[in-house]
Amino acid sequence: MEIDTEDGYRRVGHQGDCPGYCSYAYGCPETGVGVVALGNGPWRAPGPASTWAVVEHGLALLRAAALGQELPDDPPSADPDPPPGIPSPATTARDLPADLAPLVGTYAAWNPWVPQLQVRPDAGGAGLVLVYPDGDEAPLTPLPGGGFRIDDDPASPERIQFTGVVEGRPMRAVVSGWPFDRLD
Repeated sequence: MEIDTEDGYRRVGHQGDCPGYCSYAYGCPETGVGVVALGNGPWRAPGPASTWAVVEHGLALLRAAALGQELPDDPPSADPDPPPGIPSPATTARDLPADLAPLVGTYAAWNPWVPQLQVRPDAGGAGLVLVYPDGDEAPLTPLPGGGFRIDDDPASPERIQFTGVVEGRPMRAVVSGWPFDRLD
């Protein structure tokens, strides 16, 4: 169990994950309210585009309601547009090895926290990175037998597979069990 303080109130709970899923269960002992959030997709460090944002805001809403206080404003939604200054995948994919270039693109899902992902060439142009809506990047490490590990940490259970190949280009990226369909 984790115990910490948020806005002057104790927060008690626990989080967990396995490939393709994440979960959070946290409560406020002083007010007797709690939130459980379950998510499909790769685990993400707590931030505005992670399932953690639901827990944090949910506890704030329920705590305010239990105490008869004004409800906090909703947080801004995750921005599906890439941060300014990031080159378009189409302009840099030509430098990749022939087997990686068709994977570059934008993929979308019906997921309010991770509405779309981009696969782009890495800074060296020899590999790929997965770009999240908030601009965070994770390298894609090729695996024997196909697919990629998300991150370069050998212990990371997160995976990405590219499926539904049409005319040499995958139409879907399955990210730790969550399907994202190609947009471009």
